[in-house]
Amino acid sequence: MTAVDISGFGLTFGTAVFDGCSLNHVHIPKELPPSYYAGKYRLPEDESCYFRIDSDGKCPAAYCPFRDGDKATGDVNGDGKLNNTDIILLGRAYMAGDGAKYLSVADINNDGRITNADIILLGRLYMTGK
Repeated sequence: MTAVDISGFGLTFGTAVFDGCSLNHVHIPKELPPSYYAGKYRLPEDESCYFRIDSDGKCPAAYCPFRDGDKATGDVNGDGKLNNTDIILLGRAYMAGDGAKYLSVADINNDGRITNADIILLGRLYMTGK
């Protein structure tokens, strides 16, 4: 894993959760400095790896590794944010047999189809950033 978004408030992680990752792009909330996250979660010391996310949760397009062209990975409804709405919408589409329309943004495991595994992985991406 090279990128993670931990800009959501109220998230908690173990101190070693990112050990073994080669992170070079970390989204954080604006309120605390990168050094806080580097120390607490053993993230990179290099502040150029950090990108502060506004309270609206939008990913800065020019710096977002979670984007594929003009679409963010997992951003099913196209609002520029990854949140519960995306997970619910993908789940509903999958249950209705219409999940393929979200293939370009929601095929999280890259197997060429939308399955329950993608919904679970999308939830993990949202909740844990991994």
